[in-house]
Amino acid sequence: MSFDREPSWGQPRRREVLAATLGAVAVGLAAGLSGCAGPGSVPRPTSAGVGSAPGADADRVAALAAVLRSRAQAYARGDRDAWLAAVSSGAGADQAREDAAAYELMRALGVTRLSYAEPRVSDGVVASDLSYVVAGVDTASCVVPTTWDPSVLPPRRLGVPAAPWEQGGMAVARRDRVVVVAGAPAAPESTAPESTVPASMVAAEVLSHALDAVAAVRRLWGEPGASAVLLLPPSPAIFARWAGDQDSAASLPAVTVGPVVGGRSTGCDRVVVNPDAWRQLRPDGRRVVLTHEVTHLVLRRDVGGEMPGWLAEGYCEYVAYAGVDLPEAQIVAPLLREVRRSGVPPHLPSQTAIDGQHTLLGADTGEPPGFNPTAAATPTPGGTAELDRTAAYAAALLACRVLAERAGPDGLTGLVRQARGSDLRDGGVAGPLRRIAGWTPDDLERAWRDRVHALAALP
Repeated sequence: MSFDREPSWGQPRRREVLAATLGAVAVGLAAGLSGCAGPGSVPRPTSAGVGSAPGADADRVAALAAVLRSRAQAYARGDRDAWLAAVSSGAGADQAREDAAAYELMRALGVTRLSYAEPRVSDGVVASDLSYVVAGVDTASCVVPTTWDPSVLPPRRLGVPAAPWEQGGMAVARRDRVVVVAGAPAAPESTAPESTVPASMVAAEVLSHALDAVAAVRRLWGEPGASAVLLLPPSPAIFARWAGDQDSAASLPAVTVGPVVGGRSTGCDRVVVNPDAWRQLRPDGRRVVLTHEVTHLVLRRDVGGEMPGWLAEGYCEYVAYAGVDLPEAQIVAPLLREVRRSGVPPHLPSQTAIDGQHTLLGADTGEPPGFNPTAAATPTPGGTAELDRTAAYAAALLACRVLAERAGPDGLTGLVRQARGSDLRDGGVAGPLRRIAGWTPDDLERAWRDRVHALAALP
């Protein structure tokens, strides 16, 4: 799943080409600064500080600006002690250890070009936008807000941990232009604490699957290959916060997020993985999820403008399942269940169906664990009118497979590069379809319905 917006640290912007085995994040928040408050709403300063006496406010804001400049300059020159002293002096031993761990994580992640905007008073706190780049991956700065209580010295960071380096217990694994920041997913309550896998091992495993995903995408999309920052937070709650869409993110295996302008990524995308889904997927299922999301990364980077959701999602699924040795009927089982209940849909999935609600990892899916990572569909009355999201993704995959059989994998890729419009019958989609596959929209839907009919073994 791909959102053309920033997650919770940025201002939401509504969608572009949606994506996902349902899956993938743009993170980047505030630096790992001392004194983060616990979960919940951002606390307000307790003293009569910001907003009460203009002169005092200006002095405090100026003092905070000096501290933030000092910290950014210390980080830029690699002066760990000065970076920590800028905010951590006077902090407790636990906070000092957390700040030191955050610094080391930032270095391992490759955080560079760290800077803070001039602080400003906002809603009783002082806010300052943090900018940073992950070296070798980001092509533009990630900008995220930080909020501070300037009524105490050293200044105290407000809000819950948001940046990957702020979150305790994370580890980094990196090869070339693929970077993973991962925590050890919380084990079920029935699991002994000592059986928890260290975060470093989790990060290494995610990196291995991510490199396989990048190679799979490169084979079909061509050079240049994908670069990626992948985040695996330790809990679903943090996943939902980093994914920036808390109402629906909890049910997704992963999501790709980041700002988009004119249909293209600005150069600061993140893939965020749901730890609950990750724990339950088999290795092949994990590769499917990450390959789907990495495909979204290259679409966001290389393809501007709108395309039908079924084509964007179907292509990501096509790349993700290429080489997966499973019967096609198993891969698209959610669609076939819906079809047997309600009949073959008359048209390819609408954008509403692609965007719709679903249930992740539901019981009695009929698939082997780890496949169709979008998992169980929630039955939708009158399925021929609107497919459930999981069925819609499966339908989109079949449409792309039918197209690839007609025009070849390169032809399908060419269609994805060229097709522009929100609907199959838009001229910007129908024209490339005719040039590349020699089909009209009706021809494609007829061939697709025949495929669905055969797989469902309908009379």
